[in-house]
Amino acid sequence: MSTSDAARLLTLPDIAALAGVQRPVVSMWRTRTSVRGVAVSFPAAVDVIDGVEYFAMDAVLAYLAATGRGRNPESALDAATFTAPVDADHISAETLLTLALLTDEDLTGADLTALATAIDPDDEFLLTEVREGDWAAELASYIDELVAASFGPEDALNRLDGGRLARRVGARGCTKDLVDLVASVAAAGRSDAVLDPSGDPLLDRALAPLFTALLADDRRIRRHAAILGWAVADGGTASPVVRVRSLLGQSRDDVLDALDRLTVSLGPEDVAVALGPAATMTDALTGEAEKLRAHTLRPGPLVAALRLPRGMWRTAHRQSPAVWVLSGGDGRKEVCLADLDNGGGIDLTDLSADTAQAVTPMGSGRTEARAYRYLRPRELKQVLAGGSLVPRGTRAQHLSVEDGVLDRAYAAASVLVEPLPEVTTSLTAGSERPVVSSVSLGELVAAKRLRLRQGRRIALGDGHPAGTVDVVTADGSLDGVLLDPFDARVRSGGWTEPGDVVFLEKPQPRAVVDSRGGNLVGTPSRILRLAENAPVSAHVLAERINQARPGTEWRTWEVPALPRAEAESLGTRLAEVNRYRTELRRREQALNAWADALVTGVAAGSLAIPDATTTLENR
Repeated sequence: MSTSDAARLLTLPDIAALAGVQRPVVSMWRTRTSVRGVAVSFPAAVDVIDGVEYFAMDAVLAYLAATGRGRNPESALDAATFTAPVDADHISAETLLTLALLTDEDLTGADLTALATAIDPDDEFLLTEVREGDWAAELASYIDELVAASFGPEDALNRLDGGRLARRVGARGCTKDLVDLVASVAAAGRSDAVLDPSGDPLLDRALAPLFTALLADDRRIRRHAAILGWAVADGGTASPVVRVRSLLGQSRDDVLDALDRLTVSLGPEDVAVALGPAATMTDALTGEAEKLRAHTLRPGPLVAALRLPRGMWRTAHRQSPAVWVLSGGDGRKEVCLADLDNGGGIDLTDLSADTAQAVTPMGSGRTEARAYRYLRPRELKQVLAGGSLVPRGTRAQHLSVEDGVLDRAYAAASVLVEPLPEVTTSLTAGSERPVVSSVSLGELVAAKRLRLRQGRRIALGDGHPAGTVDVVTADGSLDGVLLDPFDARVRSGGWTEPGDVVFLEKPQPRAVVDSRGGNLVGTPSRILRLAENAPVSAHVLAERINQARPGTEWRTWEVPALPRAEAESLGTRLAEVNRYRTELRRREQALNAWADALVTGVAAGSLAIPDATTTLENR
């Protein structure tokens, strides 16, 4: 294979990113060679390097054009940005990209040292790296193509950081939602501050424009500042400093040690925002780890602790991240907590306002009061008493107001006029299987591909009027029961994770999928938790349980064992079906409420039914 060929290769993740689809979809394309009745084979791999298959870029583009597959109509223009040389490394590519963007010159065949000397004569961020660089073959031409295919410097950096070279070094892969959330929290009321950057390129590119300048002793940060026009402050700045640290991917002991050092480094006017794993920062710890976390927090540096939704960190999408907001100065006796993993959207403007009020409470320079939308204040000594730092379901308490009949009627009507969600009904004929494979739940449990968890005893009277922790049962017998999160955390176990199947064996098999997680399951309902290698998806499992024969034992229930790609595709369709069912039930409840409000309101004289003419004119 020639050097020029090596620079034009794509891996399977590259092809998925180029086509705008999930990685399992490409595997499905390889097995399904018939497209609208025409046989079109997926390109064969041209090389295997370190166990990774590589495919020729031109063959992949021809395949996408012939099949019409994928969701990126500009794949031909974007393809070159995914073809980083196999033997290149991310730091070298980033160095040459900086050179290309700052000089606006093509690098192929150019004197790279002369170009670097012209833009960095004092060797503040680039000249040494270019002089000492040991570039992979064809890296310069790849950078030229990357710059040509990008919409500007920031887009070029994003493409490089989202590509193969960044994945190879274990780039953390924060989602845009997570980046935006951390940026809104860090910048809350601190527009006059200087940023001490995190070192995570995605985070820093979102944060830097929100501050007057940034501290940049690191040469890589200085390169980014030169490309994107950030102001750089001297290390001895007199301005308040906001220190942002990303601790994702680090071990528990390293995270606790970093948090302790971060609190010690804060000046009286400084603020720190730490992003890390919820398992260490907000969830329950035991033994020495709990003592270390309590030791860090006991002096009172913690302003707020946020437990974030799962899936916001792509590297470990099943783990929840967390954020701590810390301040220097005198210790605090009260902290603000919030579990934002509640299945709803997060208004970043309100979260930023909540954080600003928590950082600068009433009586310390703040002149206006504001009710929290998300944060719930608690005394520090209660928070450190043991268990979770942020119990599941912790959110601001809001007093419920009894709506009048007109308000109830409007609320029900607003549900009824919403459009129903779509259900994909397209199907194609498949090739019949010579043997239909199935496996029992008992076999899956024995093979540790399925785990059984018990629920907890909960009575209707255990609910709290201001509770925020939902109780889930397979038959809905405890629907509407809400528990206070600080009372719920003493019930060890029984908590769901996203994708858990909550099921009931008797008298009638019933199952629901908890897609959000963080809820408490009421017995006799139990939890079935699928392992990564389970041959079935949660929605397929729930559908099979709902079709099981009454009186049978749950370990004998069988589910189809499918290839992973097919199991995921089927699970996606069934998830649509379940969303549709849930929406129909919600509309049925709204319809009942609407009818009740009509009868009650008309009987009391507080509502009137328009005449037929008016009704028709208003339609």
